[in-house]
Amino acid sequence: MTIDDLRKYQAYKNEIESLEQEKLSFYYPIQSPAANGSHSTTPGNPTERAVNQIARIDEMINRKKELLRDKVEEIEHWIDTVEDPEVRAVARWHYLIGLTWNETARHNTYAVSSGESCRKIIKRYFAEKK
Repeated sequence: MTIDDLRKYQAYKNEIESLEQEKLSFYYPIQSPAANGSHSTTPGNPTERAVNQIARIDEMINRKKELLRDKVEEIEHWIDTVEDPEVRAVARWHYLIGLTWNETARHNTYAVSSGESCRKIIKRYFAEKK
């Protein structure tokens, strides 16, 4: 795990949410063409084609979401394996919850006094792991 991996956590969560919204957008009612007496020149059932297209897109979105969820779970699992509770807390507040460094410091007042201190806790941890 790297700091860059941790930074991507919020982006992964955001992308999962956007994929869910994209998926929902396919289920809004489809309006029929205006009743002007014209008929489609395309043979077949347009409703069936639309349903099949939605099913293919739905499957693709589900695969993408599953890959992103795997990445999110990997990051969450990694944080659970960190032995230092201070590093775990800072990583959760900043990377998983998405607080700024200063907000993270306010939640960790027992050990750190500033956002820069929190940032250094993480940098030191990763420097030691190299």
